Amino acid sequence: MDKVLKIPECLDEVLVRELQGAGVFKQVSLTTRGIAADHYLLEPSLVDLRWEVPDYKRKVSTAFTISLLTGGIGGIGYGATGTDVFGHATLHIKLIDPRQQQVVLERDYRATAKDNRSKLRCDTPTTYREMAASALKQAIEDFKKDLQQLQISPPKATPAT
Repeated sequence: MDKVLKIPECLDEVLVRELQGAGVFKQVSLTTRGIAADHYLLEPSLVDLRWEVPDYKRKVSTAFTISLLTGGIGGIGYGATGTDVFGHATLHIKLIDPRQQQVVLERDYRATAKDNRSKLRCDTPTTYREMAASALKQAIEDFKKDLQQLQISPPKATPAT
């Protein structure tokens, strides 16, 4: 999955877009250089991003056995039935206010997404990405809710000279 999504680089772009739309900050941008004293500094870390099918090995064994016993038709029927698929994401977020030299927010945001897919489609690359992305989106939404509750004050405008 990280080959397709270019993890962790893509996390920066996702967070920038989500925070721009959150209505909390006037401007959101990426920087690799020092940060000005009148801006907030966000340090995100991707701790966990994965998908899971409970009892996956057992399900594959069952499909194989049924296919052998029924000439493939039973395996297709079994594979067409549904199974739960989970996406898991954990983000560690640290938000710093350099003006007051303090950490405004620091915590882990954990989310789990759940969907029911056919056993034939539960382990495709598309499913991996969709489930992981869904969990990541939930974690970011929780972070945005916390931001809106913080009532962050924008930097004071400096008089024009």
